[in-house]
Amino acid sequence: MAENCRHARVASQPGRCDGGGVKILVAPDSYGTTMSAGDAAAIIASTWAAEAPADEVRTLPLSDGGPGFLDVLAGSDGLCEPLVVRDAKGNAQPVRVLFRDGNSYVESAEIIGRGSYPESSDLVRTGSSYGVGEALRFALSKSRRVVLGLGGTAINDGGAGLLAALGATANVSLVQGGMGLSGIVALDISRALDVVAGCEIVIATDVDNPLTGPQGATEMYGPQKGATPADVRELEASLLAYQSALKTAASYECAGAGAGAAGGLGAALMALGGRRVSGIEEVARHVNLAGAVEWADLVVTGEGSFDWQSLRGKVVSGVAFHAMRLGKPTIVLAGQVHCGRREYTSIGIESAYAMAETPTEIADSMANPKISLAALTKRVSRTWSS
Repeated sequence: MAENCRHARVASQPGRCDGGGVKILVAPDSYGTTMSAGDAAAIIASTWAAEAPADEVRTLPLSDGGPGFLDVLAGSDGLCEPLVVRDAKGNAQPVRVLFRDGNSYVESAEIIGRGSYPESSDLVRTGSSYGVGEALRFALSKSRRVVLGLGGTAINDGGAGLLAALGATANVSLVQGGMGLSGIVALDISRALDVVAGCEIVIATDVDNPLTGPQGATEMYGPQKGATPADVRELEASLLAYQSALKTAASYECAGAGAGAAGGLGAALMALGGRRVSGIEEVARHVNLAGAVEWADLVVTGEGSFDWQSLRGKVVSGVAFHAMRLGKPTIVLAGQVHCGRREYTSIGIESAYAMAETPTEIADSMANPKISLAALTKRVSRTWSS
């Protein structure tokens, strides 16, 4: 039974500009696994409004294809169809597919996201993307255009599991994770291509990394998912073998920019003819980020860890791009800041503020993220409010 999706946008704070107030747009990403974009936006907005009642504060929670993708896109007219698929461990997982304006939307993080397995680092070796393939098959049965949000996954299987769910076969199991691909020499994706024939697949990614190499899925993101140096070496070798087999099987380029997104899901979807787009720009278009930025005097964005990766296709860089184009200042409220001032000012960000810097502060902010974000907002609002 379809149901209205939860509207992700937090209600705007009532405008109380008395002629001298500042118009504040709060447009954050989720803060890792500790806070959704909607929760973070609500905390920043309510705290700012309490500290600076003359300012008008509006919220626009965002996603770059990772966690929160469906919630942000749902709007008031989106319908979510529930279904049960396999999670990264192969267990039953209730998820949603969003239907809006004749399109279907699937969020990989809701199916195999890191936030669902906080204690399991082995999934980078053994986790499967099979459930994303199940959701894609379901979405294709309802709509001929499917947009998949990629990012924030726990797995590193190159999308082999997704292909298996659509009927692909190989000389090795495709559902045993990245480590299970080490001996792959033959891959047949013809049945999967039949499933997607006549359909448009849009791949909304949060990064532009290739599948393999120093900037690839394993070497760049494997350690974040719990991979040891030995794991990284083995997984990279497995994905290189898989990449070779995939290139032979596919008629499309499947190893370039964005192929490494979501543990390599991008590569599998490209092999099926999927078209890659920037996740934040896909979302920005749907929620009219440009219009919201044009209204504001100051744009406040944020995420859990603001680092060099934030400058490459993430929410923060997308927000900063629109703000810089319209001549509006942007500031970042983050859990931690690991990006230098020279780097972030180059994309139009005025200042970046961290909830925590010392080990003790980091531990406290992780234990009480909402309190820490409110405290940071309180301090920053005194600098930027009217």
